[in-house]
Amino acid sequence: MVVPTSICIVENDACLRNMLAELLVADGFQARAFAGATELLASGERQDHACFLIDLQLPGGGGVPLLETVSERWPQAAIVAIMDHGNPDMAIRAFRSGASDFVEKPVKTDELLEVLRRVIARAKRRSARAEPELAPGFATLTLRWPPFSGQCCGAAKLAC
Repeated sequence: MVVPTSICIVENDACLRNMLAELLVADGFQARAFAGATELLASGERQDHACFLIDLQLPGGGGVPLLETVSERWPQAAIVAIMDHGNPDMAIRAFRSGASDFVEKPVKTDELLEVLRRVIARAKRRSARAEPELAPGFATLTLRWPPFSGQCCGAAKLAC
């Protein structure tokens, strides 16, 4: 599996969101930008992003719960949290919720690009290590016939 160089931005400040998207595209990344958690999740976004850049100060306290959701839906993706300067409690919550790294506002472009490259490279290495571990198991899979119908078998007394 190849980890794409697509970055998904979730930032409610339109000016910052647009600036980040333009910066990433100028640096050779693909960028998708969303104004908030609701917009991202309602979009039905299915693309495998290399990284998510998420503002933790989303309206309604949605930043940390979004980190958790992204970690579950896109486990191969790195997550970089954008946070206000000097908030160690929020940094701890971000890391516990799945963040790979963070940048502080005001965002310094050179620092952001360095962090993104580092976490994406780490995600690619992790993905490359996982693939060979799974390959031997795939070789032993067999087709089951008839396919499981979802109906309960009286002898097994399985709960469906």
